[in-house]
Formats: sequence, C-alpha cells, structure tokens
Amino acid sequence: MNERERKLYWVSLMHETEGGVRGWYMHGLLQNAPKEEIHHWINWSTDINWSVRWCVSEYLAQYPECFPQLEKTQDPDTIHIKALPLRQWYTAL
Repeated sequence: MNERERKLYWVSLMHETEGGVRGWYMHGLLQNAPKEEIHHWINWSTDINWSVRWCVSEYLAQYPECFPQLEKTQDPDTIHIKALPLRQWYTAL
C-alpha cells in the first residue's frame, strides 16, 4: 500500500457507516502503518465496532515506546472509559 492508497483508505473509512467494513479498512491500514499516523488512529479508539478498536490497539502495540496502549474491551459501556487514558495523553501533546 503506497501513500496515495493509504489516503484513499482513510477517506473511505471516514465515510463508511457499516462497522464490519470499517474493520476491513482499519485492518488494511494496519499493514505497514507508520507511527506518524497517530492522529488518524486516535479518533477510532472509541468506535463501537470491536474489530476497529482491535486494529487501533494493534497499531499502538507496534510502537509501545511512543504511545500508551489501549486496553481492549467488548463491553460497550466501557469503551470510552478504556480509551480515556489514550485520549487524555493525546490532547496533552
């Protein structure tokens, strides 16, 4: 995937409403994802779709020395709670 394709994936992801399709886009973006894309990944840490959040967690895990980790949860009531430390870290930058 080159930079042009990555941009197309990000744009398509932003306009996609179906969770499973968002998960496929995220999985594609996870491949060779550079750490400089953190600004794209943060917003998806609270997506209702499990596979989207799993991809965010896997992205962050690729760079443990740079980013806080996202604790995975399948409980919809705790999605925002689990993502809060990551989002607070990002807004403090």
